[in-house]
Amino acid sequence: GEYKISVKFGDKHIKGSPYVTKITGEGRKRNQISVGSCSEVSFPGKVSDAEIRSLNASIQAPSGLEEPCFLKRLPNGNIGISFTPREVGEHVVSVKRMGKHIANSPFKITVGEREVGDAKKVKVTGNALKDGKTHVDNVFTVDTRNAGYGGLSLSIEGPSKADIQCKDNEDGTLNISYKPTEPGYYIVNLKFADHHVEGSPFTVKVIGEGSNRQREKIQRQREAVPITEVGSECKLTFKMPGITCFDLSATVTSPGGVTEDAEINEIEDGLYAVHFVPKELGVHTVSVRYKDMHIPGSPFQFTVGPLKDGGAH
Repeated sequence: GEYKISVKFGDKHIKGSPYVTKITGEGRKRNQISVGSCSEVSFPGKVSDAEIRSLNASIQAPSGLEEPCFLKRLPNGNIGISFTPREVGEHVVSVKRMGKHIANSPFKITVGEREVGDAKKVKVTGNALKDGKTHVDNVFTVDTRNAGYGGLSLSIEGPSKADIQCKDNEDGTLNISYKPTEPGYYIVNLKFADHHVEGSPFTVKVIGEGSNRQREKIQRQREAVPITEVGSECKLTFKMPGITCFDLSATVTSPGGVTEDAEINEIEDGLYAVHFVPKELGVHTVSVRYKDMHIPGSPFQFTVGPLKDGGAH
């Protein structure tokens, strides 16, 4: 994601601060849903509820492609055969028990052009496919009323695995929402009948707070004395909330290249100090590590004696 880093000295931003940087690492996360849309034809015969469970149905398209169908009881009491039309023309429906046709099977139906799913005729409305916010439901509407029958599939890929909700309004429209937890750019793929709808894939800019936003303030302060001297104790302080002193270590390298361990203690909650006694004048390098990794800003420079170049003093 995108991070903003503020670096201050004396409560004032240094030149160039705040800095904006992009962090990558865990990779993008993906979530997806699919919603079916089927045509239904009535079987020209009577079948009991007990018989339905022992039946299998299939439909053969004009091209010869054969696919299984779903059988269910319709409100009028007849048996309904559900399938997704993929081709225009005459189809052959077969209903079998134990591999053998039952009475009135097979039979033929004709699929018209308006029944075959057409992704180009799907209408999508809502600003949520242009921009969104974290931790809220970003809603858009999909209208398939003039697009025929076909399955709708949605996938969202981005910095977080966005929670997706879909409400079928049972009138050919659907309300779809997604709730990301991290800001950044998300790719939304929206397909109908295995083809992208117009505008898909969509690139959505999501703004807002992340789920684990962490601000680290690294502060370096100087002692009240104007000049640190050889043989006097020097102290460099920094702030890192949410850690323990046991995982911190520090070393000081003198201008002559001699490296020695330094003492660290916690002044108050989250505020730590590195103590050392210099043996020579000049710019010393103070390395502070948390679990063997440099903390942000480390190694620091610390000037002993008259201030010439950069470094705490």
